[in-house]
Amino acid sequence: MGFLDNLKGTLSQGVDRAKFEADKLQRTSRVRGDIGDMQQQIATNYGLLGQRAYELHQQGVLTAPEVTSLVNLINDLQARLAGAQAELERAQNEQFVAVQTPPPPAYPQPYASSVPPQQAPYAPPVEAQNYVPPTSYAPNEAPAAPFAPPAAESTADSGAIPLERSCPSCGFKVTGQGVFCPECGARL
Repeated sequence: MGFLDNLKGTLSQGVDRAKFEADKLQRTSRVRGDIGDMQQQIATNYGLLGQRAYELHQQGVLTAPEVTSLVNLINDLQARLAGAQAELERAQNEQFVAVQTPPPPAYPQPYASSVPPQQAPYAPPVEAQNYVPPTSYAPNEAPAAPFAPPAAESTADSGAIPLERSCPSCGFKVTGQGVFCPECGARL
């Protein structure tokens, strides 16, 4: 039973201590509240006393030098306060004004001014309509050797390109080693 009695005593002390701490906290909070109330009453009465001393100084009844310097300080602060309040009112009444940007400059139209762009669609030049692009490009290819006329042997037997050929597309007579027809652009 000794263990249970010790446990009961320890728990009882813990409960008593918690109750004591709660009471202590409650008392200190109440006293702090009373102190705060008294300080507020003192500040209010100081304000009333100052207000009354200010009024008496303005009436010429209270003329002590310390009071005069405090009254001058209060007058200066009141003037600054009035200016700050006016500035605040101006700032609150300001309205946003959007800056008008000028329209972009007009660029000349590619068509006559009497023909609207919707009625005159773009048509590529005639030369571009007949252009046939190459099927492959070889940018790293070594440059071709300069033109040299073939020897007396037959071009059909040697595999060389003939000096004059006809374009398979348009029939134009092509001379030299050109790869594309200069007339229609077809591959030779």
